[in-house]
Order: sequence, then C-alpha cells, then structure tokens
Amino acid sequence: MWVLERWLYLAVVMDLYFRRIVGWAFDSQMTDELTRRALKMALERRKIKPGLIVHSDRGVQYRS
Repeated sequence: MWVLERWLYLAVVMDLYFRRIVGWAFDSQMTDELTRRALKMALERRKIKPGLIVHSDRGVQYRS
C-alpha cells in the first residue's frame, strides 16, 4: 500500500466462519515478523478452542 509517500505491507488474518478480519499488521518490510504480529492480534481477539486450523497459501513469510 502506498501510504504517506512510502510503501507499507499489510498482513491480515480473516475468520472464514464469520467472514471478518480479526488481525492485521503493517510494516515497511515484508517479513515473517509482520505475519506473526497479525496472527498474534487475531488470536488475542478471538476465543480459541482446541482444533483451531490456521491456513495460508501465501508466501514464505506465512510458512515461517
């Protein structure tokens, strides 16, 4: 995303059952830490139950 004259990367986590964005993070670099911060926010905002599945078919940052 072009924001205030610079590029920022956005990582989002969506709850597919409710179709809501539950976690997100911005950074000037696309790193695994960016995706971890988005996932951490999502986990803190939702009531997690055993059996939770996190799926991504995106880049290496998500596989880290």
